[in-house]
Amino acid sequence: MGFIGLGLGLGVFRLADYQVVEADKLRERADARRLLAQTLYAKRGTIYDRNGNVLASSVECRNIAVNPQLVEDVDKTVSALVKATGIDKKTCRKLVESDGTWVYIKRQVDEDDAATLEKKNLPGVLFEQAMKRVYPYGNLASQVLGVVNVDNDGLTGLEKQYNKLLTGTNGSLVRERARDGSYIAGGAYKKVAAVDGVDIVTTLDVNIQRAAEDALAEAVEKTKAKNGSALVTDPTTGEILAACSYPTYDQTDLENAKTEDMNLRLVTDAYEPGSVFKTLVAGAGFDLGVVRSSTSFEVPASIKVGDDTVTDADKRDYAMTMDVREMMRRSSNVGFVLVGRKIGADDFAAYVDKWGIGHSSGVDFPGESLGIVKERDQYDGATLGSMSFGQALSVSPIEIARAVGGIANGGVMMTPHFYK
Repeated sequence: MGFIGLGLGLGVFRLADYQVVEADKLRERADARRLLAQTLYAKRGTIYDRNGNVLASSVECRNIAVNPQLVEDVDKTVSALVKATGIDKKTCRKLVESDGTWVYIKRQVDEDDAATLEKKNLPGVLFEQAMKRVYPYGNLASQVLGVVNVDNDGLTGLEKQYNKLLTGTNGSLVRERARDGSYIAGGAYKKVAAVDGVDIVTTLDVNIQRAAEDALAEAVEKTKAKNGSALVTDPTTGEILAACSYPTYDQTDLENAKTEDMNLRLVTDAYEPGSVFKTLVAGAGFDLGVVRSSTSFEVPASIKVGDDTVTDADKRDYAMTMDVREMMRRSSNVGFVLVGRKIGADDFAAYVDKWGIGHSSGVDFPGESLGIVKERDQYDGATLGSMSFGQALSVSPIEIARAVGGIANGGVMMTPHFYK
């Protein structure tokens, strides 16, 4: 009787431990084994151009998975999966014969292909609702739009810049399953609906964008340049009507895309602006009142800038009398060295800063390069002269566009932007 009593006591103690002390922990462990939670993906917001044309949108698709424990005919299942998804047969067989009860075969499979596979009613083949991005205009503006990953998070471009706005809130679906992974009829079921993302309208115009991309591609190929960029803006508002770099890429074929081709170089890269910078030098001179367009200089054939000798592109060997307008027309390096000296190093540095050179343009796009621009206390004997015709500094094209746009807009620089 003593041993029986001791056994009953231990049994009661163990039951109390299971049902009271460890109850919550054991319940969570049991739920983890029998409840399967799936993500219900929110529909990502659509991206439009300024005229309402769809640049990027989301469509329903399906993720295809298998429960290896339920697969009855491996050969038949592998054959059907390879046909529906296009994945490697050897890889597919390895997944089908693996451990576990949920193994992804391929994600974001077109609805039609998934539906065809589903009709075959293959044991162990599972389907999960998902979303994927589609692009009605192909790879037009692909560098501006950017890409998303398989979980619909923006990785580059406007997809990344406005990810929180576009993403929405995913929902969930929880279902009860048996030990073999099959769902229990009448079992636990809880669904939280997804909240779709917000649509956005951009400042882009598909017609101007197409014209810019075609012209840029032709120019780069014709000149055998390494790459190129083009930008079209409205200087009165800062709205970007077209933006592109070449070479470009196809956002539906990322396996063959080069990382550098995915960059919108006019934002992410810096370059030596060269003669285009003379526009800003002339503007500084006019604003200070030290020169006018009619102010004349005796421009020699060459001039010393530090230890270097600077000449003009026409290679003339004689001096010329030029006013600032003629210097601009001829793009005279020597002439603008003289204008820069007229401005003086202190005012020159101050106006470089006023033009926003070396500072963020404020563009709503990730990865803007600030380039390399010397501060006044970093100037050496060649800095003023070299910068006067656009050398000895590097700057992103978007900064130059903002500054030059300020001239077109009566002295007011607008922040370049894609969001309308």
